[in-house]
Amino acid sequence: MWLINTSTLALENFVNPEKESYAILSHTWGPEEVSFQDFHDLDHARTKRGFAKIQRTCEIARQRDLRYAWVDTCSIDKSSSAELSEAINSMFAWYKHAAVCLVYLEDLAHDVAFDTGFVRCKWRTRGWTLQELIAPQFVEFYDQNWTLRTTKIAAKTVLTARTGVSEDVLLDSALLARLPVARRMSWVSHRQTTRIEDMAYCMLGIFQIHMPLIYGEGEKSFVRLQEEIAKQNCDLSLFAWTAARALFLPPFPGVPTSVGGDYEDSNFRGILARYPHEFADCSRLKFRNIVNSYKEFTITNRGLRIEAQLMQLFGAVPDDLVLNLGVCYENSRQVSRLSGDGWMGIYVRKTTNGYLRVWPHELYKSGPHNRVRCPRTVLYIRKDITNYDIALLRAQYTHAVRLDLSDLRTAGATLVQTHPFDLWDAHKQLFLDPGEGVNVYCEINVPVPGTFRPLRLMAACSTMTQPTCVIWTDRDVGWNDVLHFLGQANEITDYVAVDFLVRDLVPTKRSARNESVVEIDSELRVKFSVTLERAKIEDSDGFVLRVVG
Repeated sequence: MWLINTSTLALENFVNPEKESYAILSHTWGPEEVSFQDFHDLDHARTKRGFAKIQRTCEIARQRDLRYAWVDTCSIDKSSSAELSEAINSMFAWYKHAAVCLVYLEDLAHDVAFDTGFVRCKWRTRGWTLQELIAPQFVEFYDQNWTLRTTKIAAKTVLTARTGVSEDVLLDSALLARLPVARRMSWVSHRQTTRIEDMAYCMLGIFQIHMPLIYGEGEKSFVRLQEEIAKQNCDLSLFAWTAARALFLPPFPGVPTSVGGDYEDSNFRGILARYPHEFADCSRLKFRNIVNSYKEFTITNRGLRIEAQLMQLFGAVPDDLVLNLGVCYENSRQVSRLSGDGWMGIYVRKTTNGYLRVWPHELYKSGPHNRVRCPRTVLYIRKDITNYDIALLRAQYTHAVRLDLSDLRTAGATLVQTHPFDLWDAHKQLFLDPGEGVNVYCEINVPVPGTFRPLRLMAACSTMTQPTCVIWTDRDVGWNDVLHFLGQANEITDYVAVDFLVRDLVPTKRSARNESVVEIDSELRVKFSVTLERAKIEDSDGFVLRVVG
């Protein structure tokens, strides 16, 4: 860490400088700033406009009996990528350990009140100045004439109103970890940086994250930041962002005026936000429970991996599945924690390649809706999607197979298993189509009157070439061969080759209708049949596999 000797104006290097041994400057950059190289020639440095800020900072530091000062323009050797990376990753700590932070507001006139003038100051809108406000314990604000106007402690109410940062965090940065990730993200949502990547890098200290700097990666830096946060934090509010409804977005900081090129449909997204401004509506979020029920999750090459119970909605619009994020809004209607209402979540939908987020422009707010918890399962939610993914999504209902067990369910039948599981959408009760048709099967238990042992059915179908379906019961002669074949096929591949099964085991049954007659006892014979019929599924040409008995 390079510190300026406030008496000699010479740069001195420290590995671990003593805490509160230096003053630190917070400002906005302008023309003719003094660089690290410039500062080694003081005569040349004095000819630049930015030198006055450095000189005044050192003067105030000397008045406070501080031997050293730090100014970002000249205290970082930006020609060294290693030193720049270390500085940016250490910046929050450097500001936190300063004896005092001097904020120079070059556009705050001497005759304008701080309360009214601060909102128009450029300093309030810059990304880097957020951590420079939060990290130091003592912050002083100076106007364009270097007149002391106020302090962070004295102006905490105004600062909270103008920046969104809560008063308790302004007074003690150690309280940052108590707030939801999404709420902290909201503080930078309306700020700007010169380089797109810095919109992510300026938040490293806010989340206590260290990561490599890769200038030139553009918006990917913000994705990397979210991935790093996910590695160290189990806070699901990381996914509480909301997207703009329109395809053409307003000119937010660091965002192209149009995002139409790579992302076609605004109703589908991955689990991660693309831009900081998508957290703008999270400024009032809080954890719903005092002790947050953290869920373990990880970011993998398939996206977010989390074991959770989704919520299935009934009679609501939209009626997709919901993932509970464990947060709610501050100052909203008080809801008893025992009521099960008040929490917020995101809408998700099953695809042939895991889940993705739907209706990303809104959050689900739990209320008096009819809903039921789905069985706990491991979910994979895509990190992001492209036009190609959307094309696959639109095609996944073509040749999809909806399972209709309504007739059997009246007799108490239960669905035991479905394969391939990755293609089974339990919410919509159908098998999705990964392309060129599907091969699937399901096992069903049907109660038998007068016995505790249910009758086992196996229904299978293929839509790959000629639509084919077949049904077996555990009373059929070839039942064990069926179980063995299906078990082996499931181990070899996720796609159960029903067409080969039909050809090799039951060649006479290759059709879109099949039946099996079961003799329960000498007086009772039951016929089970399965049909594979064409039907509309989500406005696409699919099939219905109907099992009756």
